[in-house]
Amino acid sequence: MKCVKCGAETAVLGSRPHHGNIRRRRECKQCKYRVFTIEVLEEPKAVKPTPAPKTKKTVFRKRTLKPRLTDFDMDNMSDEELEQAIYDGRIG
Repeated sequence: MKCVKCGAETAVLGSRPHHGNIRRRRECKQCKYRVFTIEVLEEPKAVKPTPAPKTKKTVFRKRTLKPRLTDFDMDNMSDEELEQAIYDGRIG
């Protein structure tokens, strides 16, 4: 650091903590002028966790063993057969 009076280099005579920062006592090597400086310490920035890559969900549909029924097939069925087709999942 340069002296505020003559512009020559300064030397650190002492350092100490000061309210979470660092206070340094400096002296000019040429004119012997002394100053105090306070170095403000930055708090480390919070690192956000990187989100996991999104994956597609695979949905498996239950396969029916029997084919689906058409409107024509349903018209020709008895009530018991319709109930069984609904139970089997052939009517949706």
